[in-house]
Amino acid sequence: MKKVLLIILFSFFIFLNIKAQQLYFCKTHTTDGKPIDAQIEWTIKPWGETLEVLFDNEGKTIDGSYAYIFIDREVNGKYEPFDSKAVKLKYGSTWISYAFKFVELGRYKAYFINSNQDTLGSERLTLKLEESFGTTSKKLSSIYYDRIRLVFCERVIAGRIINEKSYVSMSKDGGNVHVYLISKTPLNSNKLVVDIWKQKENSFDYEQYIESKKYAMLPSWPDVFFRYRFKAPGNYKVAVYNSDEVLIKSGFIKVIK
Repeated sequence: MKKVLLIILFSFFIFLNIKAQQLYFCKTHTTDGKPIDAQIEWTIKPWGETLEVLFDNEGKTIDGSYAYIFIDREVNGKYEPFDSKAVKLKYGSTWISYAFKFVELGRYKAYFINSNQDTLGSERLTLKLEESFGTTSKKLSSIYYDRIRLVFCERVIAGRIINEKSYVSMSKDGGNVHVYLISKTPLNSNKLVVDIWKQKENSFDYEQYIESKKYAMLPSWPDVFFRYRFKAPGNYKVAVYNSDEVLIKSGFIKVIK
């Protein structure tokens, strides 16, 4: 009977120790590393949400000068490596926090590992889309997209246009350009269909069909961009359609050697 009691007590203390070391997904934390608004299921906007991944070691010092956060994402029922970061620890740290921006919906698993390759804590997270950004079944006309801008640029960072372009250089840019669609309302399409046309010599029309591309997106997104690579100099028309083949916007760009 005493042996059974000792085993139960030992198991109970192990359980308490495991529960004391917690990993949280939260909005922020207190000055002593306690989570504020921690949840394992979050609803996020289409452009993503920054959450703090917080490990609380309950007052015990974490060994080493660095810890490593690993984030896996569920793909076809299995968790696969998604991202990893190194986090520098302050001397005597008893908790770790890393602000990570989640953009893609789905299920995730996060865990911290110390410099001795010991797993400090792990937790799973589910991300869903906010209901206010749901899809629409109503078919739209091109009038809906009247006020949309189409911009050619070097890149887009956090919604900011970097180096807007009126032409692309094959030698300098490798023919690469970002095409950015900007709207004040949701684009209401789950994909973009992009047709590329080239202007024929001695003609005003863009009649030479080059190719078509498709890009996945969420209907709730008010803006979206994609990268395209032109393979030869010339004058081009880029026509972008929604999933119902309604024209969203067209743009024209010159490609030089």
